[in-house]
Amino acid sequence: MKNIIVLLSIFYGICLIVNAFSQQKPDAEKPQAHFHKLNIDSLKRARLTEMKRKGKERAETLSHQTDQTAKYLNISYAGLTEIPEFIYEYENLEKLNLAHNQIKRLPKKLNNLTKLKSISLANNQLNKHKIKFQKLKHIKVLYLFDNDLVKLPRSINKLKNLEEINISSNSFNKIPMRLRKLKKLKILKINDNYLAIQGQKLHKLRSLQQLRMNKCSIKNLPDNLWELKNLTELQLSGNIIEEIPAGIKALENLESLSLYNNKIKALPIEFYELKALKTLDIYFNELEKISPDIEKMQNLEVLYMSNNKLFSLPESIGSLSNLKRLYLHHNRLSEIPASIKDLDHLEVLHINKNYFSAFPSQILGLKSLVDLDISDNEIVSIPNGLDKLNHLQLFFFQNNPVNPNDVENKHLAAMVRNLRNNGAKVNYNSYDQSIDLEDQ
Repeated sequence: MKNIIVLLSIFYGICLIVNAFSQQKPDAEKPQAHFHKLNIDSLKRARLTEMKRKGKERAETLSHQTDQTAKYLNISYAGLTEIPEFIYEYENLEKLNLAHNQIKRLPKKLNNLTKLKSISLANNQLNKHKIKFQKLKHIKVLYLFDNDLVKLPRSINKLKNLEEINISSNSFNKIPMRLRKLKKLKILKINDNYLAIQGQKLHKLRSLQQLRMNKCSIKNLPDNLWELKNLTELQLSGNIIEEIPAGIKALENLESLSLYNNKIKALPIEFYELKALKTLDIYFNELEKISPDIEKMQNLEVLYMSNNKLFSLPESIGSLSNLKRLYLHHNRLSEIPASIKDLDHLEVLHINKNYFSAFPSQILGLKSLVDLDISDNEIVSIPNGLDKLNHLQLFFFQNNPVNPNDVENKHLAAMVRNLRNNGAKVNYNSYDQSIDLEDQ
């Protein structure tokens, strides 16, 4: 009896320890996560310290340099509070990087650099009241991102030849319409600002060819956005867009469109009239299907459709004869159309993290394939013949219940060896950890 009590006491004690451990486990993980974050933060600080050290050294070296024929100067991370005088001695200067300093004002003498075409003042301490532009006739590129700007000064209109401006990561709540007077402006980057663009006369920015409004909390797209018919690139990633208006079809010259990480549930039929598109990124949305009208997009070369809710693809996708990269991972697909085999130029196919229970045999017809990822599915057998795809360099099939000892996989070890002998990287693991293809 005594022995039984002792055993019960020991068992009870073990239970208490296990219970205490299980309750503390989340908290026990926090110090690890916290340590990891501290480690990353310390590395960032160390890297920043090193960049500042090198920046100050560069500035010191340049201030004593006798050869002043340089066309490019990098004086970033130099701890500057104003533009140093020695810069004006570089009369041939075309590109000037003053990013990551503490500069608050732009001196009139900057106008003396008559050949200056590009200047970066990113991550300084500029604001509307302390920044005035002179008649810098040759300036084509201006970087002002990561400052304290709420508005652009009127003097911005003096930069008559400006072609590109980056005003991301400031405090704009609207697109500065003073830019409409810059008739040569082609590229506007205004990412990471909280923008309310409804009601703005965006159509007056008609010279724009590239517009980037990523992470701007945009929910609705105004109709006059589609009047920017010279656009070849439009980026709207990281917003809260739920619906794409039919008017988008008016962007007939659009070659690159990013709608990454929004809340789009469906694409209007007019969307597929964007026939000039070469790159389409609709990653991280809530799409369940793609229209067969995608066959109209014959110029598509890169198609990102991962991290949606797609459960099927139209057969017409096989008619995209120029398609080179197709990303379909993290969806709900259990099969792909037979027509996939007709994509003669396809180099990348990622269908990992889906619901495939069988290897899509049509993949064996993709003669240009370089990168194939079928990992994290329920595929039990890999067919023979992948080593006959002469361009294949990457093949990932880990986290599938593939048993090399099964009859249907008897060729697998030899095929993997052939692929590796041909220079391919093959990544796999078996659900049965005792099985190793290297031993087959």
